[in-house]
Amino acid sequence: MRMLDTKALSQFMKNVLDGKDVVLKSDEKQKYSYVYVADASSAIVFLLEKGKNLEAYNVANPEIMDLKDLADIVPSFNRKKVTFDFSKEESLSYSKIHNAIQSILKIKALGWNHRVSIKDGLEKTFNVLIKTI
Repeated sequence: MRMLDTKALSQFMKNVLDGKDVVLKSDEKQKYSYVYVADASSAIVFLLEKGKNLEAYNVANPEIMDLKDLADIVPSFNRKKVTFDFSKEESLSYSKIHNAIQSILKIKALGWNHRVSIKDGLEKTFNVLIKTI
């Protein structure tokens, strides 16, 4: 995660690490798939052994989370809150994608499953980031 990244999750983490509230600047209905890095790594190793050659596989946590739910989790690590800022001019620069959900049926059929919940993964990430400040 790059702290200069303009993606929502990076900005949420940066705000909380800087002691600020999380600012949600969209209609909060976007849905995303996430995966913790340890789960992604285990999926790669799993696919090297069980995956089929020249096949593509999606890797994600099956917990589908909308942006508002994600925004509610991150501030809890530092007792901050979510605020809303829906200025029309600024919102034009944000992603219009409302569903970025990965189907993991193919990798699950081979027997892979995630181990880290989204909340636990975010908390682990936050704890690593706070140690680097």
